[in-house]
Amino acid sequence: MQIGAATHRTVEILRAGGPSALFWKTLGELCYRRVHLFVDDLQKPLDLPEARVPLEYGLLDKRGMDEYLALSPDASSSEASRRLADGHECVTAHHEGRLAGYCWSGANRAAVGYLGLELQLEPHWIYGYELLVDPALRRQRVSVGILSARRRILAEIGHRYELTAVMPENKPAYGFQTIMRRQPAGLLAVGWIGPWKRPIVRVEPVAPYPRFTVEARSPSATSG
Repeated sequence: MQIGAATHRTVEILRAGGPSALFWKTLGELCYRRVHLFVDDLQKPLDLPEARVPLEYGLLDKRGMDEYLALSPDASSSEASRRLADGHECVTAHHEGRLAGYCWSGANRAAVGYLGLELQLEPHWIYGYELLVDPALRRQRVSVGILSARRRILAEIGHRYELTAVMPENKPAYGFQTIMRRQPAGLLAVGWIGPWKRPIVRVEPVAPYPRFTVEARSPSATSG
């Protein structure tokens, strides 16, 4: 990264999150990254606000791959196909026939890409990740609509509990945890020095109690 670009990025981080955000961003590039964990009982009833625009919900399959890739230019067909083959689900929302947003979840094994770790989840647990909404539909509560419908759809499939991970500096994502009434459940982190790498897990005694184990993953992992 050139000096001018690096300076611009530093100013952006300071403006958005202040010195604390810059500190953790720098540390995350050097030797340590962490996320906060939240849990949700998918069968717990929630009274959530509806999206401000009409939405139709479903699950991504190969027939919807073209519009999925069009909405998310950084996504790849091979990665999405791999996730589906591994049993991950992608709940989608359509508005007026067009894909408005989606959110992924994985059972059994799921990567936390930011940390370079992989979760091995016990039965009935899923890991929720990668929520994306069409920028043209921002501020229409599409995200809340997707997350609400997703709870219902995943519960109908047979899932019971959800684990999510949020970077502490990501204030909008923290807001979703509050809206969805998710319970703070601890911390998942990774520290490294050169090739040495160690996962760090601190789980709080909450109900439902998170059920998973962690292992290091290759840096090329992209999901989560």
